[in-house]
Formats: sequence, structure tokens, C-alpha cells
Amino acid sequence: MNTTGRWMIFAVGAVLLLSSGAHAFLGWPQIRLALTGSMVDPQLIAALSVGWHYGSVAMAAFGLIVLILWWRLGTRGGGGEARGGASGAADAGGGRAGAAGSRAVLLVIAAAYVAFGTAALLYRDLQPHFLLFIIPGLVLGVGAFMAGRR
Repeated sequence: MNTTGRWMIFAVGAVLLLSSGAHAFLGWPQIRLALTGSMVDPQLIAALSVGWHYGSVAMAAFGLIVLILWWRLGTRGGGGEARGGASGAADAGGGRAGAAGSRAVLLVIAAAYVAFGTAALLYRDLQPHFLLFIIPGLVLGVGAFMAGRR
């Protein structure tokens, strides 16, 4: 198990979890203030608030999933000794197949962040804010690939 890759995974998981709080508690008040000042219908603001906070919860969930998988990759080592026996047989998360499955989930999350960040960057006239999605996604993807190497 590649230690550098594992720590890249940990760092991204922590960033995703922390950024979800910033998104909810720092980002939304600024958006709400701008919408209120623009005389936007309060019902529309309420609806946007629900979607915004759902995004914050999703970011937190992704961060927690990444951190849980970081832990599993480290405690199980990807070799099967912890739960699958010396043969490496996979059970509910141990073994080589469990480590491969963990990395696959990490790659899905990485791809989602890169795809969303890239689409938003292009849609919003290359505003650099959306690099905050692309960069963690790329780091997570590289970390997941590296974690699979011995």
C-alpha cells in the first residue's frame, strides 16, 4: 500500500468535509444576503436554500466516505490479512477485492468532482473558484491510483 497515496486520500477527505461546512455556514449567508438585496421572492430564496444545503450535505457525505475508505485502506492494507485471511479472500471490505472496491469508490467521487468543476468552470466563464472542485478531484484520483501500488 502506497503511503503517499493514502495521505493524499486523507487530505482530500478532510478538505471535502471542511469545505462542506464553509459552503453551508459561510457561503449561504452571503448568497442569501445578495438575493435579499436584489428583491428576489422569499419563496425562491427558500427553495435555493434547500438545494444549497443539500449540496453542503452531499459534500460532507463525500468527505466522510473518503475518510472511511482511507481508514479501511490503511487498516486492511489491501492484502487481506485483517479480515480475509492469508488467502486475501474478500469479505465485507477486507482483502484485495475490498481494497480495489474502495479505490473504485474513491475514483467515482474524484471523477464527480472533476466533471462538475470542469463543467462549472466552462459554464461560468473560467471563474477560478471552480478549481476548488477540480484540484481535490484530481488529487483524490491520483491518490486512489497510488494507494493501489505497493
